[in-house]
Amino acid sequence: MSPIAAVFVTTLLLLVCGQTALAEPAQCLMCRVHYLFGNCPATGINKPPENGIAFTGTVTTAKPIHCGKQITVRVTRSSSRSLPAIIVIDVAQCTDWTGAIGDTITAVVFAEPQETGAYTARGGCGGTR
Repeated sequence: MSPIAAVFVTTLLLLVCGQTALAEPAQCLMCRVHYLFGNCPATGINKPPENGIAFTGTVTTAKPIHCGKQITVRVTRSSSRSLPAIIVIDVAQCTDWTGAIGDTITAVVFAEPQETGAYTARGGCGGTR
């Protein structure tokens, strides 16, 4: 192989591999603890954690998102009157949901929704306030 061809092949490989590495999504956060979302006791609604809203509802949809799942829940009971009847929740970053559509869950979300309108799942159930 001529020196020019070797340089061309090497450059081409660097370009292709570099673009592939840039196109891959960022790694997910490594967590020491994973909280299971959706299995809080119903009594937790009476004492949600600070800056959290506890609720009970039925999961109506679920789809994968980067490093987690996004679920939609029809709320049947809540610790806050400000929580809408139907909410979208991002379950990611050290919080896992392993249920199915149709499941009734009791859980906690952060009180303020994200800019997208979705709420963020909160690890833990509260009860200490």
